[in-house]
Amino acid sequence: PTALAFSKYHDGFYSASRKEGYLRVCYTNEYNKATLAPVITNTILHDTLVEGEVVDIVECREGECAVYLSHGDILRISADLGLQRVYHVSPPEMFTRGNSNLSYLPSYSTPDVHPDYLYYLDAESIGRIDLSNNTQSELIGSQEGFILNYGINQATRKLYFVTSSKQVWLATNDGQPVEVLRFAHSMAELSPDGKTLAAVGYLNAKQDTLTLFRFRL
Repeated sequence: PTALAFSKYHDGFYSASRKEGYLRVCYTNEYNKATLAPVITNTILHDTLVEGEVVDIVECREGECAVYLSHGDILRISADLGLQRVYHVSPPEMFTRGNSNLSYLPSYSTPDVHPDYLYYLDAESIGRIDLSNNTQSELIGSQEGFILNYGINQATRKLYFVTSSKQVWLATNDGQPVEVLRFAHSMAELSPDGKTLAAVGYLNAKQDTLTLFRFRL
């Protein structure tokens, strides 16, 4: 499979792969926790001809997932109903060239934090889809350079993102910039409790830096 997403609700995972132009999205029950016996039950949720390659797959609600394709389609797929909706976005230029290591991925925020919201990175901004009414909105445009990567901290309900000018920003869940946390770093990650930021910077061809930054939210 090209991409995997483990379920928060059941003992299984979603997978998305593309072969000979056909996208296949499946749900697999990996094992039985009671007996520990392997139960490889592969349920095909979607199988169709598509243009782009698979960038990522994420679980949304129970029994539902979303798949991001490199040409800019986000497919919302239900285990019961199949394909529910296709959202169209402008994909980042860099991952359309196959450079997906910069984390151009959609990120679903769990229902106890942002009900029915699906976040994604497009060519110009961090966007959000309200899954309850299928509306799309642009939350964060470029600050200082384009956005390299981003994430959602569920404990603090904050967005954080890194720009091509090597600035690490913290924003509200609606995308309003709050503050610049770090400079001269190209990738960042917040701890699960949202109190520590790990940021990676590049010094020269032989040396990188790792900064741990603690702050109050």
